[in-house]
Amino acid sequence: MSAGDLAEARAEFERGNLLGAFPLARRAVERDPRNPEALWLFAKLCEAGGERATALSLLRAAAELDPQNDSVRVALEGLQQSADPDEAQRCYAEARRRDPRIAIHTNAMSFVDPPVDGEVRRLLERAIEADLAFAPAHAAYANVLLRGGDLSGSLRSLVRAVTLDENDAAARLGLAQRLHLAGDDARATFHLERALEQQTTYSEPALRSSERRLLAVCAPGFWERSVPLDLVLDRDAWNVDKWYAQREDLPDRGYEIAVNAIAEPDAGALAAAAAYFSDAGLPVLNQPAAVARTERAYLCTRPLAHAVVPRTVRAARAELREAVASFDGEVVVRPGGSHKGEGLQRLSAAGEPDRYLETTPAQEFYVSAYAEYASNDGYYRKYRILFIGGRPFPYHLAISPHWMVHYFSAPMAQHAWMREEEAAFFRRFDALFDGSRRAALDEVNAALGLDYFGMDCALLPDGRVLVFEANANMLVHDAEPDDRFAYKDEPVARIFKAFAQLVERRANRRAKA
Repeated sequence: MSAGDLAEARAEFERGNLLGAFPLARRAVERDPRNPEALWLFAKLCEAGGERATALSLLRAAAELDPQNDSVRVALEGLQQSADPDEAQRCYAEARRRDPRIAIHTNAMSFVDPPVDGEVRRLLERAIEADLAFAPAHAAYANVLLRGGDLSGSLRSLVRAVTLDENDAAARLGLAQRLHLAGDDARATFHLERALEQQTTYSEPALRSSERRLLAVCAPGFWERSVPLDLVLDRDAWNVDKWYAQREDLPDRGYEIAVNAIAEPDAGALAAAAAYFSDAGLPVLNQPAAVARTERAYLCTRPLAHAVVPRTVRAARAELREAVASFDGEVVVRPGGSHKGEGLQRLSAAGEPDRYLETTPAQEFYVSAYAEYASNDGYYRKYRILFIGGRPFPYHLAISPHWMVHYFSAPMAQHAWMREEEAAFFRRFDALFDGSRRAALDEVNAALGLDYFGMDCALLPDGRVLVFEANANMLVHDAEPDDRFAYKDEPVARIFKAFAQLVERRANRRAKA
């Protein structure tokens, strides 16, 4: 019980046993976050441990709950009396001038940005030291930590920022996305919903001086549901407004072009986006009707002469056994809306659907025929190809001894021959995917009609192109772990350049009209 934890914590605190009191007080706050006494005690323990910013956040929350509490007031005044808001503002402004990205909290992909310059980090640390209550410095410091690979530290800083300024919806949205990255979806969903209740449009200024404005229409959810524009868009050139399409509250800000970043074909937000686009008179990349065609069961219904797309059906939970039984041979099952292989399994025996259902609470599934695609050497190869304005670009080749291939888990770093083969894939792409293979790429592109999307595929032993999936939210980035992958720099740069040129062409077409 919270009362028991609090009483024990206070007793240990009064005995001077701060280490013993700390976990008890923390548990008391977790169980009753609106108890001013618990907040005060935990704040005192945090302050004693050097976590002055956390202590300040807790004391502010306690003071709001109980303004007449003298213990809270005295402790709060003690922490605030040495504050220098002007110095905090000066240091923060200089840090932001040196690296504008630190003030952009809604970029869920900022962990792939290069680490922050040491002086920027020191400026933010001085800002926080000068005024513990200055929320923007904590939010910016969270971005510094994330770009340095410290997700846990980034979360702690963002929690402080949001606690200090509950009205900072951008910081709250950033917190939601990072909690999702950390696997804490219960807390992530809470903050996501709160952020989108506060506002649905978030502005991200261009990194260099620019008057140009681009609208990105996003799905009101976590980052996997939208095109990762932060990774491919020229952020020096464009001021971006991200609209999480769920309400008709989008202001007219003189956009030159819109990108429909909604990438989930089942997203209800597609209807809101389509309604807006029909009246906006803007050039649009990835029209909603085209995104709807990326539903996993769509391509296998198209009359494709060259691409091999395994039969795929959609099934509710109660229909899964029947759906699996309708296939001859092995199948691959995945929950609807899943990403990165989550819940993906290969089933072969009659009783396996029942065992599979015991592993997941999902209510909808996609069931696909399994096609064996191992090469003659026993390894599995998955090619990722990006389509930009109808033209295919190679992005990566992942090689694995396992049939479920993901680049992040494939042993590419351990084997030089794998990296050499991937480098050859870039050099020889047009030769490898020529003739009927190029025809397979072209007919998938024509069937979907998207301006920008990615396709994962393999080459079957007979040479035909086996399509795994094609959608608009496949990750593309240039944040490779070390110089062993430097051969990828030029091919990825070509993708970024092609996307920038596509955006320019469409925007300029409107300007000339």
